[in-house]
Amino acid sequence: MSDTARMALTTRTPSFRCRYLAWAAGAVLASALLGLAPMAPPAYAFTGGNHERITREALDGFEPVSLDLLANAKSGAIVADDQGPYFDLGPMHCDNADFLQSPPGAAPYPRTREQATDELLACVGSSVARFKRALSLADGLVDPDGRVRANQVDLFAPCDFDDSDRGTAKCNVLEHLGRGWHPIEDFYSHSNYADEHDPTRPVGVTNPVGLHRTAVAPFFDIRRYSTLGTNAWRAQAARLIPRDLTTGCYKDFQSDYTLADCTGRVMHDETLAKDAAGSSRSLIGDNFNKARTLATRDIARQWDLFRAALLERYAAKNRGSVMVCAITHDHPDRDC
Repeated sequence: MSDTARMALTTRTPSFRCRYLAWAAGAVLASALLGLAPMAPPAYAFTGGNHERITREALDGFEPVSLDLLANAKSGAIVADDQGPYFDLGPMHCDNADFLQSPPGAAPYPRTREQATDELLACVGSSVARFKRALSLADGLVDPDGRVRANQVDLFAPCDFDDSDRGTAKCNVLEHLGRGWHPIEDFYSHSNYADEHDPTRPVGVTNPVGLHRTAVAPFFDIRRYSTLGTNAWRAQAARLIPRDLTTGCYKDFQSDYTLADCTGRVMHDETLAKDAAGSSRSLIGDNFNKARTLATRDIARQWDLFRAALLERYAAKNRGSVMVCAITHDHPDRDC
């Protein structure tokens, strides 16, 4: 796991790596013994095709190969968090930020509003860390005189999105952008922020109230948060989180690296997720399209903010403008 991924979470226990490796080894061994194909990672997010559609629709000015490196459903940076060790980390998918207000006389919900908020802020923090890293690594795209570094934008060599930062500057920037945008896209799928509940059933743990929000979530103010200290941006973001906001519980690792116990909690797959058009919550009203539409608008916002940050930080000798061109163009050594 990269330093950037570690920074995205508030605490980390050493036992996580052991637990994850034990799980992975057990899955491979069981598959081999039973003569089965290796187990695929579970689908925690919008399906790869939906991530691709959202990302492609959100971005303007990208030429085909550069856009494919970001958005491809199988190999693009936008789905990198659904592969390798990150698919089992809840904050990378905005999982486990669940809370319901219990009615008078009922047993309290297993999680407090504060615990749910902490999980959501861990998700936001993962995007903040990726934004900061991408902004820093963009410096490698262009030399001090504002000329594209041809060997750092060459697309003939493949991008290995392995979170090592050993690729070209362009591959590294695209990887951190994709990994930072993935949780934002997932948030709209995994929460009740934009959707509606089933009006034919009582509101409760299997039918949490929908918030019907039509504007992008204000607590994903990633560029501004990247300029603040952690405590400052967390406090500001927490004040913007609606009390009735919930995501779903999934049995992956929470921000404290404990495995989520979903007993009595709002469930991800069975209840809330809109990862595909046919899931149960997607079939209520126009919930799937509402989630996809807001996710698309938010990624468009995030790209605009990242582009503006490049122009501001690297204004000298027009380096920021050349960086934007280098990120979006397939032959920047020729065209930028």
